[in-house]
Amino acid sequence: MHRLTREALLKIKLIHFAFFGLAILISAMSFNTLASPTESDFEPCVKIAVKSLSHCLALKPNNKREKVNELDNNCWQSSKKNYDVCLTRVLQRYNPDVQKRKQAEQQRIEEVNK
Repeated sequence: MHRLTREALLKIKLIHFAFFGLAILISAMSFNTLASPTESDFEPCVKIAVKSLSHCLALKPNNKREKVNELDNNCWQSSKKNYDVCLTRVLQRYNPDVQKRKQAEQQRIEEVNK
């Protein structure tokens, strides 16, 4: 099994801290009078991003430095994309417009099934 280097572990910790800070910031900036996402709502997003990055970096080839740097960047981009998708889903759960659409859709389904 491939062990992560000290540098990779430090990157993971820094990214975890950055994602966690971003989640708190977004949560604090929410001006929604209805329910707002809390810190705990964003924790799965952080975990997804960290696991994605850890897994990707663990697959790093032990050859040419250019490929390693390229893979590092690809790993970071993939992790960020996974985090952004999760973040969007969390925010949509608390968006009143999305909630109204879901309720309307559910009512239509119930009416059709009657």
